[in-house]
Amino acid sequence: MDRLSQDARHAMRMLGRTPAFTLSVVFTLAVGTGTNTAMFAVCAAVAGTYNVAATTDQDWNQWRGPGRDAVAVSLRLPDVLPPHLTRVWISEIGEGYASPVVTDDRVFIFSRRQDKEAMTCLELETGRQLWSSDYQADYSVSPHAVRHGKSPKSTPVVAGGLVFSFGISGILSAFDTTSGAVVWRQTFSDVFPSTSGPYGASTSPMVVNDVVIVHLGGRGKGALLALEPASGKVRWGSGEDGPSYASPIIATVAGKRQLITQTETNIASIDPASGALLWQIPYSRFGEQNIITPVVAGDLVVYGGWGKPTVAISLNFEAGSWTTRERWRNEDLWMNMSSPVVARDVLYGFSQRNRGQFVAVDTATGHTLWKSNGNRGDYSAIVAAANGIVATTTEGQLLIQPFATSAFQPQVYSVSNGPIWSYPVPTARGLLVRSLSSVSLWRF
Repeated sequence: MDRLSQDARHAMRMLGRTPAFTLSVVFTLAVGTGTNTAMFAVCAAVAGTYNVAATTDQDWNQWRGPGRDAVAVSLRLPDVLPPHLTRVWISEIGEGYASPVVTDDRVFIFSRRQDKEAMTCLELETGRQLWSSDYQADYSVSPHAVRHGKSPKSTPVVAGGLVFSFGISGILSAFDTTSGAVVWRQTFSDVFPSTSGPYGASTSPMVVNDVVIVHLGGRGKGALLALEPASGKVRWGSGEDGPSYASPIIATVAGKRQLITQTETNIASIDPASGALLWQIPYSRFGEQNIITPVVAGDLVVYGGWGKPTVAISLNFEAGSWTTRERWRNEDLWMNMSSPVVARDVLYGFSQRNRGQFVAVDTATGHTLWKSNGNRGDYSAIVAAANGIVATTTEGQLLIQPFATSAFQPQVYSVSNGPIWSYPVPTARGLLVRSLSSVSLWRF
């Protein structure tokens, strides 16, 4: 099928979406696939709205899903799990740790191919490549991070007909989702002394309030920047702390909508509309390797790190200022790289203790409900479905655990010959699983 026919079919599926995308489809079809496609996509995007919340139940368009909380309310696991999963397709897409993202039956994957970083778009149903766009991305690995390699770790975000990626050296790019054309790209090497940490840039960008937000810079110097999606022009900047390896969330806590993240040396909250600092708590772990994405459980903010207990705090705003109060801490759950998920008033996490074990914690009290046995690996990415949790591990496994408060007894499936560092992505057509060099679609 020729390129224009592919775009036409995609455009028909997109009708009824946001004004930004509908308009960009019309222009793309009119111009075809020439050099002006990206320019028209930009013009169309300016007229519409960039809002990551405008997604379907099946869209998984950013880090940890639509809410950035790893909750998939539309995914219902079978009441009786089969002994094996069926692999529908597999595609080799280059190496990387970034999770796939999905919008309107298209899969976007960020990876490395030799000395280039590449954004690739696949058809969800078949795994067929629709387009791929790459660029030179020279990068020297820190001696501390040799085993992690040069592959990108940041998960892209799709909004308003654009997909935004953040490379391991700190290169921020915007691609047109229909054609793969580069809309803009910035390196920020003239803004910060360093554009990535010792283990490479890992924070995943987000789109909120019509801006792209990402923590840029390197060790000792950085800033949260909000950029205009269509041009990359900076709208506002916040703080001077260097970036961590964690990713921000948006949540309403104590009646205030706020961006909450781990920076290099703090847990911080920012007003997403202006960039103003609301509150912060000094927090750093060994080597300034804050990695965990915070989660919200009711009126509590929960965070943690390597060699430290998981902590829940409450917030209060009085007399024009914010205060925080620790409500509980849990010593069983020492989170290293694996961010937790909250479902049915239970916090599910993966602890570094005992060479890797799953832990369930009561969000109201902080008490441990159950712990799995150990030796589960270095990392797990956990997603909460409607009736259970789904988790990938560095042992190449996919685990399915029905919600339970007393024991960990998962169904275990082998889905990769190598480690899995990415989130399992629920879609209308099955579960996407990314290994280091491939992505595959699985069904029950």
